[in-house]
Amino acid sequence: MLKQALVCCLFLAACGESVSPGIHLTAADPEHGIRGDVTDEDGGVIRFESRVVDGTARAEVTNRDGVVIARYEEHDVDRTKIEIAGVPYRFAGDQPFEDALAQLATDGPLIRLLAYDLVTLVSAPGLVRERRGLEVPFQAAQRHIGVLAARGANNGDYFSDADRYVVKNVDPRIILDENWNVNGAVPEGERRPDDDSRVGDCFGRCGGGCGSWSHYTTNIQRNYQYSFDIENGGWCNVYNSTADMVHRTCGCKTHGCAAHDYCVRTWCPGDPGCAFCWPEAVWAGVTGISCLFMGDTCWSYADPVSFDNDVQCFYCNECGCAEGSPPQCPWVP
Repeated sequence: MLKQALVCCLFLAACGESVSPGIHLTAADPEHGIRGDVTDEDGGVIRFESRVVDGTARAEVTNRDGVVIARYEEHDVDRTKIEIAGVPYRFAGDQPFEDALAQLATDGPLIRLLAYDLVTLVSAPGLVRERRGLEVPFQAAQRHIGVLAARGANNGDYFSDADRYVVKNVDPRIILDENWNVNGAVPEGERRPDDDSRVGDCFGRCGGGCGSWSHYTTNIQRNYQYSFDIENGGWCNVYNSTADMVHRTCGCKTHGCAAHDYCVRTWCPGDPGCAFCWPEAVWAGVTGISCLFMGDTCWSYADPVSFDNDVQCFYCNECGCAEGSPPQCPWVP
């Protein structure tokens, strides 16, 4: 009977009550963490909970069937753990994890709303880690869900614009499609131009050239340098980090396009319009139709990069020490 009543109230109609779409909080304090649900006008719902217990932050997002679709676990020393639909993050570009992120798009609009609005609804600086655990799943899945171009913001939790959403202070060893500059991504103006010649000018790719490139860092190593005290209590550790910057481009590759590339490079000194290679150009166009039914081929190369003066600060007061901002005293109801 109790179970039926809970289901009745959850889906609203049978109970005669109406809950407006959006985020609904049932807890938002350091003792109980952040807990609640997000609903939409079509009856879609996700539930979320994020708490810090014994120094470890744990967050879960479940769908309307009670299945955990996102799990986040953040330790002080070990690398942060992210799971999507039970599939763990292992390294940048790991295909099983990417496939799981694509499936997350089913509940994507609700996950996106939670990521964008939580910092406004729960603004306490003492709940940064709890919020982060509920914001990072959208950061990881945004290319499958889409960002909100009109919701650009630069606040204590994240930066967003028309193209990306990046949570600040995510473990730099977690390399997602979009990463905050100080945590691994190289600013555009400091990166070498992409070099098609490093991947054989994408031999066999249809459409000419290598097209557009994407970039991510991997194999990040963080090396401690020194520490210094903060005047009002606390200390900062300074690190140097090294990593590999991976340059990656993907597109369709066929035998016809490869034959045209070979002809142009061998007989026509790089001129794709060379009349001698027209037969191969026709063959390339014919085989290019298969691009509608086949997956992309990717070409990539990596360059070493380094990041100086990566600073991690801990602030202290009468309530203890905490990373990033002064710790908040325990919340008292």
